[in-house]
Amino acid sequence: MKRIVLLLLLIAATSLHAQTREEITVEVVNVPVYVYQNDLPVEGLTRDQFELLVNGKPQPIDYFDVMDLGQPVARPGTPAANAEQRRLFVLLFDMTFSSPERILRGQRAATSLVEHAAPADAFAVATFSPGNGLEILLQFTDDHEAILGTVKTLRPKTAEIAEREGTMEGHEPAIVAFVDMPSFVETKRPDRSVEIAQPTAVSGELSRDAVRRIAELGVTGLADLGAALAKIDGFNKHVILLSEGFRVDNASLRTIPMIEKMQESFHGANAFLHALDTAGLRHTFKVAAGDGLRQLSEATGGEWLHNSNDLGAQLTHLSDTYRQAYILGFRPTKARAGHNSIVVRVKNLPRGAHVTYRRGFVRAHGG
Repeated sequence: MKRIVLLLLLIAATSLHAQTREEITVEVVNVPVYVYQNDLPVEGLTRDQFELLVNGKPQPIDYFDVMDLGQPVARPGTPAANAEQRRLFVLLFDMTFSSPERILRGQRAATSLVEHAAPADAFAVATFSPGNGLEILLQFTDDHEAILGTVKTLRPKTAEIAEREGTMEGHEPAIVAFVDMPSFVETKRPDRSVEIAQPTAVSGELSRDAVRRIAELGVTGLADLGAALAKIDGFNKHVILLSEGFRVDNASLRTIPMIEKMQESFHGANAFLHALDTAGLRHTFKVAAGDGLRQLSEATGGEWLHNSNDLGAQLTHLSDTYRQAYILGFRPTKARAGHNSIVVRVKNLPRGAHVTYRRGFVRAHGG
C-alpha cells in the first residue's frame, strides 16, 4: 500500500469536526484543566476555585464546564458523538532512538492502552525514522481491530508496516471511520544525509553531529504534527511518544528554537505531548538518559512517564488521569499577536493533587 505522509492523514481527519481554527479567528479559547490525585481525577471542584492568567495578567473565566471525556453525550441539535468530548491519541513510535526490544515493549504498552480505551477514543499510529521522518501510518479511527493490527505489525528494524494479515485482513488504513476523502498534501522529505542503514537504536556508531541532526528532524516533525492537529477542532488531543530516549541537545543553539516552535505548535493545537520511556526501570538511572523525553513533554504541559517496568499500566493511568476535564473558556480581548502564555491556579486542592493544563495559545497577527 502506498505510504501516506504526515499532513495528508491528519489534515484529512478534519472531516471529523467542523473547522474552527484559533490561529485564524480567536473568539473563545478553551483551556482543559486536569486535576488528579493518585492517578484518579479530583471531582467536585467549582468555578470559584480556578484562577486564570494570560501573559501573567488575571483573565475572567467566561465559561465553565466539567466533562467526562470518552463518553460523548448528545446535545440538542448536535450529532450523538459530541466532537468536543472525543479524545484523540496519536501513538508515535520512535524507531531510531529505540532498540527492537524496547520498541516491542512500547507496542505491548500501546496495545494495553487501546484495549482499555473509552468507547469514543480515537487513535492514529505514527513512526519516526531518519529515512522517512515523522509518518502517519493509520489515520484517526475508533476501529480497535485496525489500530491493534497496525501497532502489532510494526517491524522494529525497518519501521515498515507488514503486509495486512491476521487481524488486519479486510481493513484498509487509508480509509477509516472518520474520513470520507483524503486530501493529499506535500511535505518536505527528510535530510538523507542523516539516514542510517538499520534505524534501530542510535549509539556510538554515529557521530554526535549525526545524532543531533536526527533529533532535530524529530523535533521539526513534532512541530509539523502539532500544526496538523491544529486543523482539527476540539481540545482533547494527545500525542504519546514511545521512545527509549530521544537525544535532544539542550545546549544546541539550533535545537532550542526548534523546541520553542514545537511548543508553540502544540499550544496552538491545544494538544499535549506525553513521553513514555520504554527503557522501563533503570537500575543506574541517569537524568540525561531520558532528559530529552522530559524536556519535550514538559514543554507542552504533558507527562513524562519513566522508571517503571509496567509500561501498560503507565499508559492506562495516563488515560485515566485525562478522563475528566474542567473546561475554562475565555475571550482573549487583550491577547497579543503570536504566542500567549496561560497559567491556571486551583485553590484548596487536596494534599498531593496535581494539575495539568494547556500552557498557551496562538493568536494570528491582526486576529
